[in-house]
Amino acid sequence: MRVARPLVPVLIAFLALAGPAVGAERSGGLFDAAGDVTSADGFARPDVAEFRVATDPDTGSLVTSVRFHQPVPRTQGGRSTAFKVVYNVGRAAPQGYCDWTHTGDLGVRIDVVRAPDGDYILQTATPRGGADVVDNAAGAFSADSTTLTVVTARSQFAGRDFTCVSPTRVTYEPLTGSDEVAEFFFAGFAPPPPPPDSQPPAIRWETPSTGATISGVYSEGGQNGSKVCRMSASDNVRVNRIEIFVDGVPTEIQRFAPWGCEIDTRKLSEGSHLLRADAYDEAGNKTSTTIPVTVRNSGVAPPPPPPPVVIPPDATPVQPPPPIVVIQDGPPPPPPPPPAPFVPTIISRADSLLRCTVVNGRTRSCVVRKVARLSVRLTRETGGLLKDTSGKIRLRVACSPAKACGGRSVALRSAAPKVSSLVGGRVLSVGTRIDFRMTRTGATGALIRVKITRLGVRTKVCALRDGVPVSCG
Repeated sequence: MRVARPLVPVLIAFLALAGPAVGAERSGGLFDAAGDVTSADGFARPDVAEFRVATDPDTGSLVTSVRFHQPVPRTQGGRSTAFKVVYNVGRAAPQGYCDWTHTGDLGVRIDVVRAPDGDYILQTATPRGGADVVDNAAGAFSADSTTLTVVTARSQFAGRDFTCVSPTRVTYEPLTGSDEVAEFFFAGFAPPPPPPDSQPPAIRWETPSTGATISGVYSEGGQNGSKVCRMSASDNVRVNRIEIFVDGVPTEIQRFAPWGCEIDTRKLSEGSHLLRADAYDEAGNKTSTTIPVTVRNSGVAPPPPPPPVVIPPDATPVQPPPPIVVIQDGPPPPPPPPPAPFVPTIISRADSLLRCTVVNGRTRSCVVRKVARLSVRLTRETGGLLKDTSGKIRLRVACSPAKACGGRSVALRSAAPKVSSLVGGRVLSVGTRIDFRMTRTGATGALIRVKITRLGVRTKVCALRDGVPVSCG
């Protein structure tokens, strides 16, 4: 689903030049781009915008903060909103990724139910090799219901040398679908560079199979009457992620095994389609597998309604504080200002645009992949994404040096334009920079900057406000 970028932590009290002391407070986090929040069940799923963790080895405190793109409602269709946040806290592996398999590393699960009588929040922390530690956590939502903060402190967690957080999964069982956020390291604890690795991962579709006729809803776990989507993947070091595409358009990113996908075929046209999965390892090696399928949905019954939410038996409601009422003489205060008008945002991704020639570990030159496409979407006021650009988004392409690809300005007619038709088929040398600038009247634009360096291709994604790049990752 999504591309994440590291945050500059704001909870660090002190950092030494050689890195934090063992007992210093540590924190870090990620931003996560907006995605599709509607599930096949017709219920909106909270979509993570920012995930942060802070830990203090001296006190054993653990602070988890999850900010969502949209307010998290208490109920939908008479059903309480319920979800789980699952992650691990560990240390760097020699291969450069976050490893949470050492004795004492911590597995964390936070169960949340937004019931009419209050918020039920239960945190279960499991040290590897130890027993579960269950807390009715001190947690609360912000006043606008967009941010959940959970705070616990346990002496069992003190003195542990945590430096990173594993990929994080937010699930909405028994609803289909989940939201997955990439791993990150705490500030001052950069991982070691991965050793040379030229062996790509292996991947294959298990279900649906090639040439299958599909209908209805597919999900990783087959929840709530959906069908199971499953892939198998392996690598000599570790599979980092799997990116899923439908007809060349990216739909989600899987960061956990078992590897699966979420596809609502009712949103696709009847007939032939292509499902593609790209597996990446820790060194960036990639393997793709594509299968043709046929969508046939006539006569297929909709999925059943989800079962009622069960509140964890050990949880107690966290009541919000009472409102403050101020009584004063004189005329009534002026009414609050009207809410600011909604400003749509262009969301774009550009993965694996170039195919490069590498000699002795150094990039020599690159060309545009024939199958490379941009993914361009526009956010709706409801928080979802609008696929059809309808020619209202203007794309400007510029290169440095200019002779590398010239420059073009087109009105997009497709949500996934081919990059080769925009840039051409020239050989691009090291130092070449390509800017894809997307704008629309009344919307926040997007800038994708691709630069070829000796160490490979570097991609930066920025928002555009009044033509100025901001919030770059």
